[in-house]
Amino acid sequence: MIPRMKGNAMGNPDVRAWYDEVVARVRARRIEMRMRQSQVGELLGCTQVQYNRGEKQVTFISLPMLACIAMVLKKPVSYFIPAVMDSDDEFAPGA
Repeated sequence: MIPRMKGNAMGNPDVRAWYDEVVARVRARRIEMRMRQSQVGELLGCTQVQYNRGEKQVTFISLPMLACIAMVLKKPVSYFIPAVMDSDDEFAPGA
């Protein structure tokens, strides 16, 4: 099951924009592969409704769940995670 969003991090506009991009990449890849939400959900061991709630950001997609989604969508996890930039717009590894 996908846990609900909690804590202050998602209230941060920068974090929210970053997470929006993660979810947009998941959805775009699913559509690119011509898969229905129910197909992805079945491969993940959840229902279409549970998967839809993650894609619609009603619930939070955890990193372990993202890893499973990446396997189903045949891409590395890094494909779905946008680079994090520091205040000088340079790549900040591990940030």
